[in-house]
Amino acid sequence: MAEKLTSAAVKPGHLVPVRNLQRKKLKSNHLLGAPSYVAVWVEHPDGTEECLLLTPHQIKVASARAKKNPEDVPAKGWLQDLLD
Repeated sequence: MAEKLTSAAVKPGHLVPVRNLQRKKLKSNHLLGAPSYVAVWVEHPDGTEECLLLTPHQIKVASARAKKNPEDVPAKGWLQDLLD
């Protein structure tokens, strides 16, 4: 079970901060604070959808990778850019 941390609507491609409310205990039997994740629903080329849970660090790594390799980032069309 996850708790949304903002009132943001859950839409495909939109990052939604969530907190895991049912985190399992660690081997040391200490329960740390519930970590926050970023949830994003994505659609694969075959049409299937799934939710990805990423840590804030993983988002930073992915963002840095895109900035380092701008030639690999697909361009958005003008209409999609207008609708965003």
